[in-house]
Amino acid sequence: EEKSKTGRVNWRVYLTYFRAVGLLFCLGVVITYILAHGLSLGSNFWLVDWTDDARRIAQFNGSSSRGGGVNGTTVAPPAESWSRPQRIGILAAFGLLQALAIFWGAFISSIACLRASRLLHNNLLNRVLACMLTFFESTPLGRIVNRFSSDVNCVDRDLAEKWRTMLRIAFWLLEALIAVSFALPWFLVALIGIAAMFHGV
Repeated sequence: EEKSKTGRVNWRVYLTYFRAVGLLFCLGVVITYILAHGLSLGSNFWLVDWTDDARRIAQFNGSSSRGGGVNGTTVAPPAESWSRPQRIGILAAFGLLQALAIFWGAFISSIACLRASRLLHNNLLNRVLACMLTFFESTPLGRIVNRFSSDVNCVDRDLAEKWRTMLRIAFWLLEALIAVSFALPWFLVALIGIAAMFHGV
């Protein structure tokens, strides 16, 4: 009698899937996600620097009217800052490169998932065809067909989509943690405690 397993999925199941995907495809997907979110983080820092232009100009004007910088420091004139067309052009370049990285990440992951599905299907078919005749006499035909329909569909659609969703969420979280850590370095201390709490859960 066929029984469905419950509980957590064994890591060997995931390892089998990633072996079917292939190491090069896995690295390609991860690298494109790193590039995409790195460019997103870079564009955010670029916008922060852009918004600081007004503060720098006001600081320069104030120091010029007093004949010097704040506390005797020298303030660079606004002319040395980036012009508005340069700011917009670099921000657009960040967006374009990020879009290309996202496209190639989705393309490579789709090819990788298709490759894994094909390999797993072929392995399943070869094992079924290699079974003894008694297996087909004792196993209902619908159960065998279900392995090639429902289970393969789960690998084709559900598992592939969940893999991409996991990568997106993981890199979004990493991007947010990096941005917050740059703004508030003390957040890293609290992050250790938060990570310990989640690990305990």
